[in-house]
Amino acid sequence: MLTNHLLQDTCLSSNGEPIFSWQQVRRAFIDWKVYIYMFIYMGNATIVHSLIIFLPTLISEGSDLSNAHAQLMSAPPNLMSSPITLIAAFSAARFQERGYHITGILSIGIVGCILLITLAKYGLTVLYIVTCLTCIGTFSTIPLIMSWFTNNIGGYTKRAVATGLIVGSGNMSGIVSGHIYRAQDAPYFLRGHFINLGFMSAIFVASLVFKYILFRENRRRDSLSIRAREQELEQCGPEPCGPEPCDAHPDFRYTT
Repeated sequence: MLTNHLLQDTCLSSNGEPIFSWQQVRRAFIDWKVYIYMFIYMGNATIVHSLIIFLPTLISEGSDLSNAHAQLMSAPPNLMSSPITLIAAFSAARFQERGYHITGILSIGIVGCILLITLAKYGLTVLYIVTCLTCIGTFSTIPLIMSWFTNNIGGYTKRAVATGLIVGSGNMSGIVSGHIYRAQDAPYFLRGHFINLGFMSAIFVASLVFKYILFRENRRRDSLSIRAREQELEQCGPEPCGPEPCDAHPDFRYTT
């Protein structure tokens, strides 16, 4: 099944060879939407990486737990994200929607982050429970964000290049995430919580605005006259990727 899916996803020439297009490579670098996806994905990855680093420290801070025990106790928040991830992925695929699913889950993380700030002095147990909410609100959005940009970037070559740019930006977030929670901010780490809250809020707003932009673009393409569609086809140019058009094609519709 996976092999068949990959074959369908790959643009092939008449002799069965994958088609590579330098034109689509260029489009991947000049498409402003790719950089919006990079911002959303990198921001979310920064939060995820910082929480992964921070969890054992939070658990061991102010307690007599060993490092090994603290590492073990950091597993449940990650596990709690799994069912939410599956439910959200199923719902997003069923309704062909991403923006509201991402912001809905992010709102859980925002609430969790606010509670981490306001309930900082209420003890380890309370902070541990609230941290679980924060993890759910960030870890569960990763598949949704990745499926959002892979669905909305048309063209085999363009999608491959853009995916490399976006995922690469997420990997670079580790440079920032290691400095969000600092040892001198113990035991409450308010500075780190405020930084992550800022990232979550920025991603929340960006996702809603971007969803609205994509929705407006879909409506514009739906209302194109025959002449306007032909003019856009001339500007778009012939696609060297067989039956799969780039997302600039007037027949392409974005998943919002």
